[in-house]
Amino acid sequence: MADKKQPRSVETAAGMPIQHLNKVGVAQMDDNIVEVIPGIFGEVQPTGCIISTLTKSSSGYANKRLRINGEWKTFTVHRLVLENILGRPIRPEYFACHTCDVRNCINPNHLWEGSRLENSQDRFKKGRIKDVGSTSAPKPQKQVRGIEVIPGIRAEIQPNGCMICTLAKRSDGYAIKGTKIKGKTQSFYAHRLVLEHKLGRPVKPGYFACHSCDDRGCVNPDHLWEGTPADNSRDAIEKNRFPFVPGKICPNRKLKPEQVREIRYLLSEGISKAKIARTFAISRSQIILLARGEIYRDFF
Repeated sequence: MADKKQPRSVETAAGMPIQHLNKVGVAQMDDNIVEVIPGIFGEVQPTGCIISTLTKSSSGYANKRLRINGEWKTFTVHRLVLENILGRPIRPEYFACHTCDVRNCINPNHLWEGSRLENSQDRFKKGRIKDVGSTSAPKPQKQVRGIEVIPGIRAEIQPNGCMICTLAKRSDGYAIKGTKIKGKTQSFYAHRLVLEHKLGRPVKPGYFACHSCDDRGCVNPDHLWEGTPADNSRDAIEKNRFPFVPGKICPNRKLKPEQVREIRYLLSEGISKAKIARTFAISRSQIILLARGEIYRDFF
């Protein structure tokens, strides 16, 4: 019966084995499998690295679970190896660093104890980070969308000349910009802020920031103007965007001539305006205007 191959041991500096590490026997070991410290085995690579045979975490480090005081705890294998070589635990706030930059390497000659700064300096020298103060590999910068209309407000130019704001929009289609005032964040319409920047002053009280393009998400300064509610309504009427126009036939009206006559009849019978509005799926205010003769005057 052939003798079972025994794992080779790597000669390392003398050191006390870490407590709670139990020696594990491994049968039929290949010639390139070595026991680095009791219970920790690795595979020798042509580069000189010794890759741990234990499972790796998602971050690439090999882990070993140990039972300490009745509780199972997980440790990184390269840290256990370094502590075994040092004969003491790694100092608080210090890392078990790699000279080879292979995270699951457990070759004692590739491991060293370093502070956060020393680790960053080592990675900086190797070109793995852009500055010494960084503690992680550089991440690609997020692509900035559109052009900056005014500071803090960006927009994407459309073929029709509109500049659609890239900020979040409300359900009514207007873009909102959060601004901190006296420690509290307040929300403002982005197109209003752009108009005020264009005018060099706040929009007058009771006035609106109006669109000439009728696109609520547009922040093109050339498409914005200051107007009263009456100016805004007049502009909407001229563009046939107003739901109804007093004394004038509007192409967007909801009611047909026979419906108008029926509503007038119901009003004469004393039926409540709210009930009539629900019946014809229109607003109560529209029923009131109809009763006054302010709308649908052409229907008799």
